[in-house]
Amino acid sequence: DPKAALANFARIAPDLVILDIKMPGLTGFEVLRKLRATSQVPVVFLTSRDDEIDELEGLRQGGDDFLKKPYSSNLLLARIEAILRRSQPARDDQLISFKGLELDGQAMTCRWLGERISLTVTECLIMMTLAQRPGSVLTREQLIHDAYEDDDYIDPRAVDSHIKRIRQKFRDVDPKFDGITSLYGVGYRLDLS
Repeated sequence: DPKAALANFARIAPDLVILDIKMPGLTGFEVLRKLRATSQVPVVFLTSRDDEIDELEGLRQGGDDFLKKPYSSNLLLARIEAILRRSQPARDDQLISFKGLELDGQAMTCRWLGERISLTVTECLIMMTLAQRPGSVLTREQLIHDAYEDDDYIDPRAVDSHIKRIRQKFRDVDPKFDGITSLYGVGYRLDLS
């Protein structure tokens, strides 16, 4: 249901969106236009239509790739991985600054209200991931993926321990800090409002 997906888009904050041209209620092109009004999330079109005009239209409107059905699942996965590689910002040149929070991805430093917060590299990467999508709930798996080079053997509950330490370090500087909230059973959100 495209309308329900659009309603949940901001809350879920996906890394990539897959659309079909023909969907009930809205076309894939209409969904893409609505997404592009607020986001540059990568979009892959899948379609059974064999019309070059549709492919051109999808790409011109901001789609990132286009696959015709039937398609190879291996090919789809390879294209998704390539798009995600290109769409991920380089970690080492990120500077994030808003609402009293300053993060430097190159120096791996963090400041809150002008005061330095001494975070480990993993804690800093978790904060960078949360700060890139403020207000969005990110799952433990999303945080692990961005914070660990090799995330195959990381227990998702390890994120809970990191978040607990991050919160405490922020509260050492600002006892009223409550900017990292949890959504039980789902994940964590950075909310500095």
